[in-house]
Amino acid sequence: MNIRNRIILCISLLLIVLSIGTTGYWIISGNFLDSLYMTVITAGTVGYGEMIDLSHSSGGRIFTMVFIVLSLVTIAVITSLLAASILEIELAGTLRRRKMTKEISKLSDHYIICGAGQNGKHVIQELAKTLHPFVVIDVDQEALEKLAAAIPNLLYIKGDATDDEPLLAAGVERALGVVTVLPSDKDNLYITVMAKQYNSKVRVIALGVEDNAINKLKKVGADSVVAPSAIGGMRMASEMVRPHAVKFLDTMLRQTDHTFRIEEIIVRKNATIINKKLAETPFRDKFGLLILAIMKPETDEIVYNPPADTILKEGNIVVALGDVAKIKGAAEFIHS
Repeated sequence: MNIRNRIILCISLLLIVLSIGTTGYWIISGNFLDSLYMTVITAGTVGYGEMIDLSHSSGGRIFTMVFIVLSLVTIAVITSLLAASILEIELAGTLRRRKMTKEISKLSDHYIICGAGQNGKHVIQELAKTLHPFVVIDVDQEALEKLAAAIPNLLYIKGDATDDEPLLAAGVERALGVVTVLPSDKDNLYITVMAKQYNSKVRVIALGVEDNAINKLKKVGADSVVAPSAIGGMRMASEMVRPHAVKFLDTMLRQTDHTFRIEEIIVRKNATIINKKLAETPFRDKFGLLILAIMKPETDEIVYNPPADTILKEGNIVVALGDVAKIKGAAEFIHS
């Protein structure tokens, strides 16, 4: 029986007992208000004086004795049901936390989001939509629970991300990236320093609230800094001069039936497509992906709209547009 049904049952039992008592005393006395009062003080074992004179009514005394026993049994049942519900809630919370801790300990090459506020919420939703493993750290339990209700199997840690313990519990040493979106530049700077200290290879993306914080964050190791004011200004300019292109991107990001994104596929050393032409890869025919560009990190060269005879090499980064599940499937397929 779930908690809601138990509460309904407790209320129903209480109403039934009150109804029985009130009806019985009403039959004895003929006064409804006195009967209800007598029922409440008897069921509550308050011990006030009798409103209904039972000194000359043996039937009334017998009814009262039976009603007292019935009331005590009902109160005991209600108490046990509520106590069991509270214990189950606590136990369920403990088990859920243990399960999350175990799942987090198994993660590697995942992302850590420090902050579940307005900016962090959008980061979390995007990572969830694009099927990336991640852990959220925030001090606000209510915000975390709201996110958990909206995102199935959300992994989170309640704690201050500026402390070492939550970051280590989230697996920063094994993480691929850390996104710090706290409302204070000082906190974002501190998290950046700590993340790089525990994992020099981790990629850190930081929120820069003030414009003068961008250079400071980059100096301490942030790989990229996002300034909301700059992004907002660029978005407004784009809405003015290229509204249809912006609408295309907005529609792609907000679709609910499919999740289309521009993602990257790294051609690793064990890839089956090394030294093959782009036309010979399964990207388009098997997975329906549109290849927008091929990046060559060793030379910083980017080939936009690459021709079909482009030869793929180890280390190339394929920028593709398509359904995220199919992009993920394509990456796994070429490395299987």
